[in-house]
Amino acid sequence: MARSRACSGFEGVLEGAVVVTNSEVAEVLGRERPPGRPGFFRVVVNREPWKGLSSSVKLGVEAAPRARAYLFFNGDRPFVSRLTVARVLALYMARRPLIAAPMAGGAIAPPVVVDSRLRGELLRLSGDTGVRSLFGKYRGRMEVVEVDDPGLHLDIDTPEDLDRASRKCSRLAGESGEES
Repeated sequence: MARSRACSGFEGVLEGAVVVTNSEVAEVLGRERPPGRPGFFRVVVNREPWKGLSSSVKLGVEAAPRARAYLFFNGDRPFVSRLTVARVLALYMARRPLIAAPMAGGAIAPPVVVDSRLRGELLRLSGDTGVRSLFGKYRGRMEVVEVDDPGLHLDIDTPEDLDRASRKCSRLAGESGEES
């Protein structure tokens, strides 16, 4: 799974992670747990996705009441590199901003870390609203890290998107010698 590949190597930081998804993906994730790490992540099924993105955000936050921060990593961006995840986590761990995010090509995209000090605001989101809605309000307490990650903006919503992105990432990985 792309999600577990991108987040592998961060077990000490992401221990107890919560993955919010639909029932079909939850079944696959049940088979994809890292060997010997059955508690590495917990799957929460969003049974009301029609309520919008906020329903998934709230389920994740509610499932981790003692978390210091929340890493929002969208499943439809499977080609984000491990280095990008590491850089966002390092930025958050070093500076503790309210929001830490990567930026490439002048645009911010997931994965985004939101400090638990914003837990109440995350739980008040509604409709098809995600963490991006907090960026303007907390601009002065948000930090970004510039990354060179072509996978950051590859949003996969259709089989054609996946095919196109897979070809592009394969070419880029071959040129740089790095895995996406």
